[in-house]
Amino acid sequence: MDSEDIYVIKELDKYVSITEYLKSQELHYRYQILENKIVEANRWIARQLQIPLATKVFSFKKLRIVNDLPKSIDHVYLEYSRVPGIEQLDLSDVSFYAVLKEHFNLQVTRNEEELAIVMPTKEEAELLQLRENEEVLTTKGHTYTSSIQPLEYFEITAVTSFYRFRSVSST
Repeated sequence: MDSEDIYVIKELDKYVSITEYLKSQELHYRYQILENKIVEANRWIARQLQIPLATKVFSFKKLRIVNDLPKSIDHVYLEYSRVPGIEQLDLSDVSFYAVLKEHFNLQVTRNEEELAIVMPTKEEAELLQLRENEEVLTTKGHTYTSSIQPLEYFEITAVTSFYRFRSVSST
């Protein structure tokens, strides 16, 4: 299968776990954990999660590899008090949102995201095995449960061909 043939269709009017989508397409995937720790929220993360500065936050970062090709780097932040002990769970090769539901009874009901095409950092380019001057798709956003406070702030850096977007409108 060609690298360009490996992609995820994101329906802009629906929320679907990427892991569940990959399973449904019978694509082989694995996750390399890059970061799994508790940190204090800096000013940016505190603002994104609507929590006080220096609040304990779970920071989780993984490299998504599909059919042996690195496709995206996902970095998520959650207020630690909502997911105590999560850093001790095995988060490799599982749907992060399934873990949130199963272990913490947290169900994502909506998300908001912004997309941009940007130049990757040196680390991102190396992890995604990009050619020189190759751009990436960056997605930043929030997920929510029924609360108005964000459950999660996320940043995803992906090979530009990995996501295809679909929107359906009606009048």
